[in-house]
Amino acid sequence: MRAVHAASAGSPQDAAEQKQWGLLELLLADIADSQRWLVWSKSKDAARPGAKPPARIPRPGVSDAEDKTRRRGNSYTLDEAKQRFKVARIGGESS
Repeated sequence: MRAVHAASAGSPQDAAEQKQWGLLELLLADIADSQRWLVWSKSKDAARPGAKPPARIPRPGVSDAEDKTRRRGNSYTLDEAKQRFKVARIGGESS
């Protein structure tokens, strides 16, 4: 019975890839990514048109496509942003 269980468990590499990171590992990877980006952003390479920032450290369970879609956002002109986020003032008109 023990041999059957060991054979069905998969390779050690499969087990390592399936292991999820804890909070500490995620925070350390984020610190390392931020440090690499900061150093890159001050380099001559970053000043080139079309320069791409360094790749992030791969996280287990997060594909590259998922990682990129989380960082995507909407851009607005200043006038569009003012209109979109206009808040009525208390006791008066909004500006």
